[in-house]
Amino acid sequence: MRAASPADAASLTCDAGLSCDAGLSWRGSSSRGASLAIALLAVIAFTLGGSSLARATPLGTLTALSPATVAAGEGAARVAVSPDGMSVYVANRNTTTVSQYSRNSETGALTALTPASVSAGSSPEGILVSPDGKNVYVANRYSNNVSQYSRNPETGTLKPLSQTKVSAGNGPIGLTISPDGKNVYAANASSATISQYSRNPATGKLTALSPTTVKTGANVHGILVSPDGKNVYTANYGTGTVGQYSRNPETGKLTALSPATAP
Repeated sequence: MRAASPADAASLTCDAGLSCDAGLSWRGSSSRGASLAIALLAVIAFTLGGSSLARATPLGTLTALSPATVAAGEGAARVAVSPDGMSVYVANRNTTTVSQYSRNSETGALTALTPASVSAGSSPEGILVSPDGKNVYVANRYSNNVSQYSRNPETGTLKPLSQTKVSAGNGPIGLTISPDGKNVYAANASSATISQYSRNPATGKLTALSPTTVKTGANVHGILVSPDGKNVYTANYGTGTVGQYSRNPETGKLTALSPATAP
């Protein structure tokens, strides 16, 4: 079996405690996706106020890089890696920014880009890179919207789209994208809903579907799309359940399964 490569995944999102939330998304087969997730976690992990760097040995143990950390914004919360493995992005809650880095594929070391960060909405949390590497999206918890950026494939730098943000439900935290890159979904913790969008592959612009949201469990946090693109699942913190939905491959619209949640 070949080793998983960064191109097999669109993004990896983890919280500041190095615990991946249910916003983890993978591409390809589930086994390859799981291996990739472990590999990416072994290469790079983030902590509040800065970025901790480590590299995995063949046994999977971590060895700190030198330097062991690089600066990020205050309240660094979640991280995403581009599919080509060349760029890393961090959502900084307190400074309402996204830190952007280039990644050395040989050593794993990060170098801040110029500028070192770009503006986001209030309390950015969920963050992802599209499967084609052209765009980055950020869920802004307190401004109830999603920031959308174009990504320079050569440098990795981000630029806000002409429409910098699209509306979401109340308290969007988690964010995921379908494997085909056609749809983005945001988990809205305060309104217990999922916002659903179509994505223009040429421009990266998101457009709300109709209906704009579907119901889910209380205080929903994590969200993901299955590798085959047929289903979406949510981690409902407030009810201790998992929401389960079918996804229409043509429209991207979600429909709750029966039962709608699993314990």
